[in-house]
Amino acid sequence: MTTTALGSDKLTVPQLIEQLKARHRSARLQAAAVLGRLGRKARPAVPALIEALQDDDEHMRRLAALALGDLGADSPAAVAALMEALHDKHPGVRRRAAVALGEIGAGAAAAVRDLVQAVEDTDQGVGRMAAWASEMIGRAVRRQKAA
Repeated sequence: MTTTALGSDKLTVPQLIEQLKARHRSARLQAAAVLGRLGRKARPAVPALIEALQDDDEHMRRLAALALGDLGADSPAAVAALMEALHDKHPGVRRRAAVALGEIGAGAAAAVRDLVQAVEDTDQGVGRMAAWASEMIGRAVRRQKAA
């Protein structure tokens, strides 16, 4: 089982998933950050990270989006949740959702229409990241077709 350091403890991916539901904000944030650093090894955390995209804390939602991108979470449920996050009230969450979709690549092709709309976001950073993500997804789709 994959383990990683969280503070002085060694936590497995299932334990980190549990930490995503902790009452203490810092524990939730740290768990999301560690899961993201683990990358694909933490794929079992995708459903919990999707749930974390609904957290009341904007920083938690931003880290959950970041982690989903780092995990390459190309499941339809993850892509749909990130597409929804493109409409979050906080621009930082919208930016991270766009970046995550771009990192997912071809598996996020369903999000291109929403990303094109997000290019016109009132926050310029969101617009830039949405444009970048659309380009990354397009490149990944073209590579996939050429292979």
